Amino acid sequence: MTEAAPLFALEQVDVAYPNGRAALAGVDLEIARGERVVLLGTNGCGKSSLLRLLNALVLPTAGEFRFEGRRVDASTLKDRAWQQAFRRRVVLMFQHPEAMLFNPTVREEIGFGLRHLADPAKAARIAHWAEVLRLEALLEAPPFELSGGEKQRLCLACLLALEPEVLLLDEPTANLDPRTVGWLLQWLQERAMTSVIATHQMPLVPQMGERIVILSTEHRIVYDSRSADGPPDHALLIRHGLAHD
Repeated sequence: MTEAAPLFALEQVDVAYPNGRAALAGVDLEIARGERVVLLGTNGCGKSSLLRLLNALVLPTAGEFRFEGRRVDASTLKDRAWQQAFRRRVVLMFQHPEAMLFNPTVREEIGFGLRHLADPAKAARIAHWAEVLRLEALLEAPPFELSGGEKQRLCLACLLALEPEVLLLDEPTANLDPRTVGWLLQWLQERAMTSVIATHQMPLVPQMGERIVILSTEHRIVYDSRSADGPPDHALLIRHGLAHD
C-alpha cells in the first residue's frame, strides 16, 4: 500500500451471477478518499452489484479489485482481522431494508455492530443515533413491526453508529420521508466522507455527490464525470434510460 493508492481500484472487473449471467462487465473504476460518487443506470444495469463488490460481499469473476492498494480476493476475506476492520470502515445499506434486519428489538439492532465497545459507550451511541433518526420511541419494538420508512431510518442508524469511513447506499431515499431525505443529504454534505450512492432520483443527484458514473444495460461504465469534458448531456441520459424526450 502506498499513500498514492486510491481507496478503491477496479481493473477490468467482471462479476457474474451463479447462473453465468453478467452483473458487471469490464469495469475500470478508481475512487479516491473523500469522493462523493453517484451511480446512475436503469434497473438491472449492475448498480447494486457494484456496491456489493465495493463492500466485498461479492468478488470479481475476472479482473482485480483492490482496497487501499491491497487485492481483495477469497484469501483476503479469510483474514479475520482485516475483514472486521473493513466491515467497520466500509458499510452498505441495501435497497430493501428487510435484508439487513434480524435482531429482536430496534435497540439490539443498532447495537449489533457495536459489540466491540464498552457498555456505556455502546449505550450512548445507540441513544444518539436513535434520537437523530427519530427512533427513540421504538427502541424496544421488533424491527419487523416498523413501517418501510422506519426500517430505512433504522438501517441508517445501524450503519452510522459504526462511524464508518465509507458509505455505500443503494437507493437510500426510496422509503424515506422528505424530512429524513433532507437531513441525510445535508449530513453527507457536511462531512469529508467517501460515499457511493445508487439512485434513480435525478433531481437529487447534485446534492448526493459531485462525481457521476453511469452504467449501461451492458453492465459497463459508459460515462464518468471525472474523465468527461462536462456533465452528461440530455442525449446520453435518454440513450441510457435516465431521461425522456
